Amino acid sequence: MSDQFCTQCHIPKGELDFDVSIHGAHLIPEESTSLPGVVMKILEIHNAKPGQNPLIVFAVEDKSGRPVVASKMSRLRLYIAGPASDYTSQYADNVTTADGNGYGVYWWTMSRPLPTDATGTWTVAMEGRNDVILLEGTTKQITVRDQAKNVQMAFSVDDSPVAPRRTVVSMAKCNACHANLTFHGGGRNTIEACVMCHNPTAADRNGISIDLGVMVHKIHRGAGLDRGFAIGTHVYSEIGYPGDLRNCSACHVNNSEQLPLREGLLAVNHPADLIPNPGRTTAVCTSCHDSKAVAAHAATNTDASLGEGCAACHSSTSQYSVSKSHAR
Repeated sequence: MSDQFCTQCHIPKGELDFDVSIHGAHLIPEESTSLPGVVMKILEIHNAKPGQNPLIVFAVEDKSGRPVVASKMSRLRLYIAGPASDYTSQYADNVTTADGNGYGVYWWTMSRPLPTDATGTWTVAMEGRNDVILLEGTTKQITVRDQAKNVQMAFSVDDSPVAPRRTVVSMAKCNACHANLTFHGGGRNTIEACVMCHNPTAADRNGISIDLGVMVHKIHRGAGLDRGFAIGTHVYSEIGYPGDLRNCSACHVNNSEQLPLREGLLAVNHPADLIPNPGRTTAVCTSCHDSKAVAAHAATNTDASLGEGCAACHSSTSQYSVSKSHAR
């Protein structure tokens, strides 16, 4: 039979998900309009002083605004992390058993108190999903994770002005390439959630930093690294980047790639690297430029008491600024 008859059944787009149209045949299940959706909101935070167990009031509904029963959800978690200036501590509670008012509003007292020495701004975040069966009773039945978008709320633990986490990259720029970038089974799907765990203190069992800045730079550099990169069994040394790595603004916002970085940022825990406890500028720059020569250059220009001297040559107004060094 000639292909001229294909379009009689396979029109560009039909009226139903997963029909025989071109769109239906190639529809990603997680993008099906049949999914009811999960929409989370953090409403209030109480008892949020050092040494107290914060009480979080939140709401869960579907995309049409109908309440979602927390106890029937496949996953629903609250995270607390701080301080937002540079996360070092985080913990989570499963909150599917939270008390509620019957209309989709719930409240939960966190199982652990805030540290007694907590100061400044901290963050509470949520992740949640329902496992939904689509095309039930047919040969194409499939279980789909109807995943909520992570939400966060910043709060002060000491009555100082709330100062939310700085914005370095944007999710929109991530998804310009990745379309719908998610990790850990889809549960972590915003940059704001990722940095709560992937912070400067975090390293894997082999002593490899999983700080988000270090990890993301290394993954995208991949095949261009001198010394390779792996986290556990995940090896990224053959990853190729489809764009120009010198284009920092493909990911960065607010000129956040420019030096100097703000004062007070924590050093990065990276015991397996050439420099095991590098300052933040050194950690990020050597995550792409990972040769021994570059490590020696960075170490030579770092003083134990004064810190990194990178900005002396690489500030935004210097001869070897990030923009000039990465000029295309």
